[in-house]
Formats: sequence, C-alpha cells, structure tokens
Amino acid sequence: MDIVDSKIISFLQKKGKVTLKEIAEALNYTTMGIKKRLDKLMKRKDVSFYVNVNVKNTNALLALIIMEIQDLETMIKIYESIKECPRNIYTFSTFGGTEALALILGEDKNVLNSVLSGKCSLRCRLGVRRSEVYLISDVQSYPYLPIKIYLATMDKEKAPCDADCLSCICYEENNCPGCPATKHYRRKFFP
Repeated sequence: MDIVDSKIISFLQKKGKVTLKEIAEALNYTTMGIKKRLDKLMKRKDVSFYVNVNVKNTNALLALIIMEIQDLETMIKIYESIKECPRNIYTFSTFGGTEALALILGEDKNVLNSVLSGKCSLRCRLGVRRSEVYLISDVQSYPYLPIKIYLATMDKEKAPCDADCLSCICYEENNCPGCPATKHYRRKFFP
C-alpha cells in the first residue's frame, strides 16, 4: 500500500458511497487508475466494502466480554464456534496469551442478558477460566458496526455455536427469541 492507495482509502472513508469518477477528480487521477488500484486493494484483501449498521438507530445493546481461556487450542475452537454467530460483531485475541475479547450485541436487554448467561454464552464455554463483562452505554465515535444480518438465516436446527435454543431456559421462559440463525427464532433480527 502506497501514498496513492492511502489517499483513495482516506477519501472513501470521508465520503462513503462515491463514483470512481468522483474519486479520480478529487485526487487528480484517472478513473481507470483508481479502478485498478481499488481492484488490487480488494484482491489483496487490504480493504473491503461492507455495509455497516448504525447501532444508535436500533434498540441493540452491546457488551464487551473479556475472557481468560485455558489454552490456544480451546481459544481457536471458541473462535470457530462463533464466527457464524449473528450476534458476534468482533472477536480479538491478545499478544502473548490466551485472553480473548468479544464485542457482542443483543436485540434488547433481555436478549443481551440471555446471551451473557444462557446456553449460547461465551462465558459458560468449556475452557473459559474466567470472564468479565462490560456493558456498553454508548458508542462515542463511529456508531456504524458490522452487524451480520446476513447470518440471520432462520433456517438451522441448532445455533452456529451448537447451542440448542429449544432446551435453553431463557428461550423457554420467553426471555430470548432464540438464535437468529435457527428456525426457532421468534422475531425479526434488525432493526
């Protein structure tokens, strides 16, 4: 990535949806040159174009979970089990250890509570030694997050994390609508 690539990325971050012509005119380059550079950046996976959702315009609540995990193998299994979870926004690992952070969401207070304590809870996974939860009261800078609505397929028998909604007390007591990836989900995912 060079200075021209950085200018293109910066322009897109500031302006959002624009045409190649608008980028080219603003940066004093040709449209074809901009297209080739964007294609190269995307092919190398230096950038992606992804629709993010403004969480401030939803009823969603966010939580940051910090977990100490028993070993690297267990951490990888946990990451694999939640990569297709519609409620998992970001997952991070720390340098030199087996700590993991996950930014998750719940459609409302009851759902978030269920996600933090029910069958699908990351905190209750085998191999999680201890965890802390921080409820996010407000997003201060950039409220647009990659909420994975496309994973809310409502067609699976079990959740991607292998939790069974039908045997979850939170689901049975109507505190949780279930996993949006399963056919047992009882509402519209977003907004």
